[in-house]
Amino acid sequence: MHVAQVTSWGQPPVYTTAPDAPPAGPGQLRLKVVAAAVHRLVQGRATGKHFSATTLPLDPSSDGVGLDEATGNLYYISTFAAPTFADYAVVDRARAIPVPEGADPITVAALCNPVMSSWMALRTRTWDLPAGFSVLIIGATGTSGRAAVAVARAFGAGKVIGVARNEAALKGIAGLDGYVAQKDPPETSDFASIGHVDVVLDYVYGKVTAALLAALKPERQTQYVQIGTVGSEETMALPAQVLRAKMLRMTGSAPGSWTTAELMKEMPDIVKTAAEMERPADVFTKPLSEVEALWGSEDAKRKRMVLIP
Repeated sequence: MHVAQVTSWGQPPVYTTAPDAPPAGPGQLRLKVVAAAVHRLVQGRATGKHFSATTLPLDPSSDGVGLDEATGNLYYISTFAAPTFADYAVVDRARAIPVPEGADPITVAALCNPVMSSWMALRTRTWDLPAGFSVLIIGATGTSGRAAVAVARAFGAGKVIGVARNEAALKGIAGLDGYVAQKDPPETSDFASIGHVDVVLDYVYGKVTAALLAALKPERQTQYVQIGTVGSEETMALPAQVLRAKMLRMTGSAPGSWTTAELMKEMPDIVKTAAEMERPADVFTKPLSEVEALWGSEDAKRKRMVLIP
C-alpha cells in the first residue's frame, strides 16, 4: 500500500510504498483511510522536535477518518491510534470513534484535533471554574483558536475574549465578546483593558504570553493552560514578581498531562462537536501523493491541509 513517511528530521514526508496493512485481529478494525489532517502537531512531529517523535522512518500523522469497507461506517481514528498517512490503518476498536451519520469526513478530520485541544484543557487541566466563567484565547484566529471559542461556550463560558495579531480576522470570529489585537512589541498591546479572566487558553506562548500575564488584573484565581506554540517560541521570560503578585495557576495540556483513558472518555463528545461544526474556510484537501511537494507551501503553513490517500 502507499504511505507517506519522514525519513530525515525536518524534511517533508516521502510518498512511498509499504507492506499492506494486515487483516484486523480480535478487537480491531481495518479501515480505509479517507482523510488525515496536517495539524500543527503533525508538522511538529515531522521536525523531530515533538516529544512523540522518536525514531525514523516516521509517519508523522496524528489522527484521521477511516471507512469500514464491510459496513460502510466511518470512524474517527483517535490520536496516535494508528498511522494515517497510508491507504489503510488497523485500529483497536476502543480507539475508533463512530462518526455521526451524514457528517463530512473532511470536517471531522480537520477539526477533531483542534476541538480536542481546548476540550481536554478545560476538562482535565482546569478546576472549580465559576458559573459563567470567562475565557481568554491567545491565538484565537487559528483553526484551534476558533474551535476553542465554541468549546468554551459548550463548557458554559459566559465571556470569551480573543487575542491575535490580525484584527480584521478577530472581528470576524463568531462568538467572541471582545478582543485585543496584539501589537509589536507585545508589551504595547492593550492587555491591561482585559482586567480579570478565569481561564487563559494559550496556543502561541513566548513574548505575547509574558506580556499578557504581566498585564492581567486577576480578581480571583486565573487558570492559565499552555496548549501550543504556533509562534515557534518554546521559552518565555516571565518575571518572578508576576507569579508572586498575582493569583495564577499555570499548567499545560497535551498527551502526557492527561491519560489516554481520560481522552477516550471524552472522544465521543469531541467527535460529535467537530461533526456539527461548519468546515472552516481555510481547510483544503490534497492527495496524499502530493504531500512532499506541498509540505512547505504557504497554504500548508497558514491553512489546514487534509490529505486524502
